[in-house]
Amino acid sequence: MDAIENLKELFRKLPGIGPKQAERFVYFILHSSPDFKNSLVKAITELESRTYKCENCNRFFIKQNSNENTLCKICSDQSRDKNKLIIVEKETDIDKIEASGASYNGLYLISYGTVSPLQDSKKHALFIDRIKDKIKKQGAKELILAFSTTFEGEYSANYIKDSLKEDLDFADLKISILGRGLSSGAEIEYADPETIRYALKNRFDI
Repeated sequence: MDAIENLKELFRKLPGIGPKQAERFVYFILHSSPDFKNSLVKAITELESRTYKCENCNRFFIKQNSNENTLCKICSDQSRDKNKLIIVEKETDIDKIEASGASYNGLYLISYGTVSPLQDSKKHALFIDRIKDKIKKQGAKELILAFSTTFEGEYSANYIKDSLKEDLDFADLKISILGRGLSSGAEIEYADPETIRYALKNRFDI
């Protein structure tokens, strides 16, 4: 495989990018100036070397220097309410909630996806163990499940709820999900700020 085809294949691995879009990206780069190409290479290199994953919520963030702690800006903010914890599927969900103007001042945990009935029990166990560990370490009193309203998202929310309710260690934990507003099959990433504010404000216990 030559360099052009190799780059096309790499672009096709990006979310939502098909063969035609990948091809356009490659030829755009080929026709770009040397300065642009060098800047692109530098940006990708710095992304790898200066990006860290928050040990608390799993969110990627940029460290300005090596002396900084291993927590992102939100998790290192002492004014955040540790009694509340929202579980989301990906980083962009946090960005949408924070930008929505919703009066949420708690912390987050990124699950990096969902679980489904077709997956093996080991993935289910790892999925719920990470969540339980986070709740215990944080000392959260309320868990808000902010999954997409897809089949996988709803299955994951129910799986978490059932698993926690069966565990006596979490008998006093309040579990809630986002209120109505997100249509069936919707992802938080694509919801408008008003919808997110309404869904969070009108969350209900399950």
